[in-house]
Amino acid sequence: MPVLKATRSHLEMYRSSMEERGLAASTIDRRLSTACGFYRFAHIDGRITSNPAQYVRRPTVHPTEQRGLDRGELGRFLFIAERFDHAHAALAVLLGLNGLRVSEACATNIEDMAFEGGHRVLRIVGCASWARATSPP
Repeated sequence: MPVLKATRSHLEMYRSSMEERGLAASTIDRRLSTACGFYRFAHIDGRITSNPAQYVRRPTVHPTEQRGLDRGELGRFLFIAERFDHAHAALAVLLGLNGLRVSEACATNIEDMAFEGGHRVLRIVGCASWARATSPP
C-alpha cells in the first residue's frame, strides 16, 4: 500500500505485529516514534489531510530499559579502559563519547584518519550518516 494512504488501523496492526513477534517495548516505541514523526511532518507539509499516527497506542517503556550508559557508568568505563593501554582507551572513547556501535568502530581504517583545521579526525560510517569524531590526544 502507498505509505501516505495508511490509516490509524494500519499503524495499530503494525504495532500488534511487532508485539506478536516478541519485540521489546522500547524497540516498538522507537519504531512507532519514527512513523509518528513521519506522518506528523507529512500532515504539516500538506501531503496528507490528517495524521493517522496521532492517536496510535504506544507501549509503556520502563526507565529500567535504558539503551546506554549513564554519566557515572561511562566515566568508569573510560577510566578502566585507560588503565589497560592506549588502544583500549582509544576504543572506549570512540564507543562512549561518540555513541558508536562496536561494528562501526571495528570498521574504521587508518586510511580514514585525516587532519582538518589542525585536528586529527576519523571519518566513520555511522548508522544514518557520516560522523566525525575527533581522535583522543
